[in-house]
Amino acid sequence: MRTSRVVLYTGDGCSLCEDARAMLDELGVAYETAADPQYAQRIPVVTVDGAIVTEGRVSKRAIAAAIRRAGRNAD
Repeated sequence: MRTSRVVLYTGDGCSLCEDARAMLDELGVAYETAADPQYAQRIPVVTVDGAIVTEGRVSKRAIAAAIRRAGRNAD
């Protein structure tokens, strides 16, 4: 089974980004962090396999659902 690539786009001094990190850690999701100018006004942004899943005030439900879908699609 293929592992989904999860990326958390963040910025310096972003409290919502810290909340997103904590949420991903709580869910046990392995993720990378990155900065991208195209998301500078929308951070945090969470992508799963390149698709934006949630941004701003991130949704635990949206992340969990995207991970489940990605897992089903990998079979």
